[in-house]
Amino acid sequence: MCGIAGLVTTENNAHLLAKLPEMTSLMRHRGPDDEGAVYIVPSSGKSVIHAGNDTLPFDPALCTSIPFLPSSDETPDKSPIPKGSTVGLGHRRLSILDLSPTGHQPMCDPQEKDWIIFNGEIYNYQEVRDELLKTGVQFRGTSDTEVFLYAYKTWGADCQKRFNGMWAAAIWDADKKLLWISHDRFGVKPLHIWHGPGFFAFASEAKAFLPLGMPKPDLAECAAYLADGPCESTTNTLFENVKRFPVGHSAYLDPAHPEQLKYECYFELPMPNLSDEYIESKMQEYAEEYRRILADAVRLRLHADVKVSCALSGGLDSSSITALACLARKEQNSSEAVVTVSNCYSNPDYAGCDESGFIRLVRDHFNIQALTTEPDDSQLDQNHDRCVWCYESGLPDTLQASTSTFRLCHENGIKVNLDGQGADEQLAGYDRYWMDYFATAPLTSRDYWVSFMRHKSPWREKLSWRFSVPLTRSASPYPWRGCVENKIPAHYRDTRIMSKGDGRRPVNESLHNNMQFALQNMLRTVDMSSMMHSIESRQPFMDYRLILFLNTVPYRYKLHAGWTKYIARLGVKDDLPAQIVWRKDKMGWPNPCHAWVAGEFGDLMHKRILASDFLRENFPALQTEVETLRKHTRLFFRAYNLSRHVELFYNNAALGPIS
Repeated sequence: MCGIAGLVTTENNAHLLAKLPEMTSLMRHRGPDDEGAVYIVPSSGKSVIHAGNDTLPFDPALCTSIPFLPSSDETPDKSPIPKGSTVGLGHRRLSILDLSPTGHQPMCDPQEKDWIIFNGEIYNYQEVRDELLKTGVQFRGTSDTEVFLYAYKTWGADCQKRFNGMWAAAIWDADKKLLWISHDRFGVKPLHIWHGPGFFAFASEAKAFLPLGMPKPDLAECAAYLADGPCESTTNTLFENVKRFPVGHSAYLDPAHPEQLKYECYFELPMPNLSDEYIESKMQEYAEEYRRILADAVRLRLHADVKVSCALSGGLDSSSITALACLARKEQNSSEAVVTVSNCYSNPDYAGCDESGFIRLVRDHFNIQALTTEPDDSQLDQNHDRCVWCYESGLPDTLQASTSTFRLCHENGIKVNLDGQGADEQLAGYDRYWMDYFATAPLTSRDYWVSFMRHKSPWREKLSWRFSVPLTRSASPYPWRGCVENKIPAHYRDTRIMSKGDGRRPVNESLHNNMQFALQNMLRTVDMSSMMHSIESRQPFMDYRLILFLNTVPYRYKLHAGWTKYIARLGVKDDLPAQIVWRKDKMGWPNPCHAWVAGEFGDLMHKRILASDFLRENFPALQTEVETLRKHTRLFFRAYNLSRHVELFYNNAALGPIS
């Protein structure tokens, strides 16, 4: 897990390559363990490697085939960038696999021709490595980065189809004289691109572009964020012309034409099973297959050369991961105990967000070490600014709970954490999916009426989901809403919120839609929260094998007898306490936002919204109606977050690199 950045320039802009170390330094929180850069002359293939203050020293006698790392008595390489260089690749490393200098990046082959920078993990890298060994490949280290590089050299772009993992990677292909960029199937790892005047840049975080002259805010996206919240599944960002690299795609770029990217889609989630099938005997079969795949996904993600933990809320998803992690450790006869990390609340005013009772239940059931923490109210302002700086896209509200959890990891020497992102979007874990169920499931089904009677919503509301006309967006009675919505171009908002639905589509179609759109926000949240504290977050539910399997399972095995995620509950019912298996309430890293907005932090938010020149110039009604706005907690946070975003990125960039 790391931070990557790259530049491809025209020759008259080659001076920009000197900005590469500054670009990667702004992402030091993503990789504080090591750093490096390489500058390439495409015409000749010549490359010059630069180290930095964080580059690992090494014993040359042990790593003679690695050409560029400084020995322990040398200073980082300060040789000039070679004349004719138009390609630069930079890297910040969080060491997870192969902690030695043989895992250093940028990494090259022994001929120093092909170079890779890689952010992420290939969980099945040992299996792929075994395949490559049979072809005669000789490895120098034990990292998955080296496996990625040789997989590309052996199979070309088809290598990405063999990987089970999360990644954003770039490889300089010396034979083709092209830069190849690849993004994982679902966008678990972020990747941003910017076509600037005479250059193309890419990076794990958009802030890496600041040394190049960050473009101005994208007002349409700013307005859409205020109206509907962040949206990671669209191309546009809050920065004008800075785009997101599409998920499930790769692309080649010719340094002679840095303005052009030739995309190729290598993965697209197939259309889901939309049948109304329900066969009692199939329920158990599906549940067993679900557990088998999830157990293997957990097993793969436990492998690391550093300490690993599991995030635990006491909900079904995190508890399932914890249970299967305990089982995997036992089957491996591992001496490494399972450790969990959790966010709780001791303040009685926040009791509605506290899950400590369920956490203790799981802890006692497995007799494991359970570490807990909670946000510090006195640090809300500083912590929130760090979140705004790291998230970049406009926070949904605040992320104090999740960042508090990963800070706990950091404080306890944990560098890898497993969490449950992606489960709800595959297994119909959110209550909103019942709207789709009651609107579209056959009335002749016995389960329809069992679920109808058991579901907590009033029966009139449930009937309205079936027979009422789908809701359309109506004009807002609040002046500040009109002030925002008038700044959004026609149809821009519709494409941006297409994942929300209207409660009138088949359940599996909604799940399929959410996997491609709404889930991106959740993945960005966990990436930011973890990497802010230099922690790698791994998500077993995002294993592509599990996603493809659940995509084929009819919806009636997911929503059944009034229960969400039914096959998941059935699959782990023998692994967990019944109180966890059949728990109905759902939180997921909750924050007591209403209480914070009503208190001192809310007063500070109010003051800063009124003081924002950007809001005054572009969305003045937000300031004139700030008292009304404060009653709408999430919208109040959006206005505040946008004001802080502009302040941090444009007015002073006060935070700089986070160490």
